[in-house]
Amino acid sequence: MPLSALRPPLGLLLCLLALVPAGHAQDAPSFRPVFEAFLRGDFAMRELPGVTGARGSSGADVRKLLARDGAIWVSAGPPDERDRRRLIVAAVALHLANTIGSSDWRRANGVLEWGCSFVRRNARPSEPERLWHWAAVAVTQASADAWQAETHADHASKRFPDEPRFALARAVALEMRTWPDDRHRSPRDRDAALTDRVIAGFRTAAKYPEVRAEANIRLGFFTLRHGFAGNALRQLREAAEAKDPYLRYLLGLFEGRAYERENDLDAAIAAYRRALDAVPHAQTAELALASALVRRGRQAEATAVTRDALRPGPRPSDPWVSYGLGDLRMWPVIAGALEEALR
Repeated sequence: MPLSALRPPLGLLLCLLALVPAGHAQDAPSFRPVFEAFLRGDFAMRELPGVTGARGSSGADVRKLLARDGAIWVSAGPPDERDRRRLIVAAVALHLANTIGSSDWRRANGVLEWGCSFVRRNARPSEPERLWHWAAVAVTQASADAWQAETHADHASKRFPDEPRFALARAVALEMRTWPDDRHRSPRDRDAALTDRVIAGFRTAAKYPEVRAEANIRLGFFTLRHGFAGNALRQLREAAEAKDPYLRYLLGLFEGRAYERENDLDAAIAAYRRALDAVPHAQTAELALASALVRRGRQAEATAVTRDALRPGPRPSDPWVSYGLGDLRMWPVIAGALEEALR
């Protein structure tokens, strides 16, 4: 899912100075007015062609421009304001990565990696920096670049070693590397060492109460992907305390799939209904429920559920669709908190 379809990290699209004819160094756009606008808390901006790629600028060009203007602008500020200024420069890099990412994630990740290295120069980790790293983690998870997601999760964890979401993000990044599934070989068959790292990562994350339920749900599903339905159910039961409808939906959906593997159709049907209690009319669980009802010989009920699943009109966001996007599901919360912290 392109991030351009969502609320951008810090407003709409980036506005720089108007470009004059390209080809002269002195005519290059300047980021400094953008930094000043962010410093004032003005995050509503427009795109300027030539920076986001419309006129062929490369990720390297953007990084050079950010590095040049960012260093000058940070140094020009009062000493006690320089950490905040670095965060603002990094926030502009995050915004640019979001914009570029709609067409080229490789370039976008290069810009974001530069922003990450720049913000890590701050003397002490702070709450605004934690929010910046959380936003960066969400962006890289959405890019489906597992290696980049792992890199940013590692950087964030080193700055904030006790942050539960970063511990979970590291495990999610490892899990991303095990996709897509192979019909004939499990993730362990393909890479046993990576499988062990995924399991260890989720178990580490599950030690934190804040992310325990999600870690156990993801671990349970990972186990189910290996074909061990009984073990998966035991792990999924460890997430029974989940309160978030997103997590409760995934819990019911994965339990239903595991029970079907165990040929316990009544339990599977009950699990799918629990998923739909959490997120009514979510299509994946509705179709899974209809299929289980058919297998159980309850065709009339299955027909009614299928009819509802295929009805036209708006539907709720299906958590299964965004399962692979990690923390992107919380993007409005992350982006709003980062904006507020930079004001």
